[in-house]
Amino acid sequence: MQGVWLVDVIWDDGRKATLPTAHRRFFDSATKRYQHNNAGMLKYPGKLKAWKEAIVKHGAVVMTDDDWTGRTPKQNGYSDVFAITDLRLDDDGSDHSFTVTRWL
Repeated sequence: MQGVWLVDVIWDDGRKATLPTAHRRFFDSATKRYQHNNAGMLKYPGKLKAWKEAIVKHGAVVMTDDDWTGRTPKQNGYSDVFAITDLRLDDDGSDHSFTVTRWL
């Protein structure tokens, strides 16, 4: 869903988690690194706070598939759920990076 930063995931065993989203565009599958500096996130402090809390709590993200026109994505859906490590949150979280460790 466009503009959604957190999505509910229901695991096969019935567990539920609300996980943060991350744009696939900023993921390098060769290095398994994700890096995105998105100052636009700072316009939505409540959403940014919830997104940061979720990424720290769960250590996982849901990758989004998007069509990009300039700097604006149009979300097409979700592709994968990944466990992450080496999380770095700078500039209140708008500049963030991590390493993908495995599919969940």
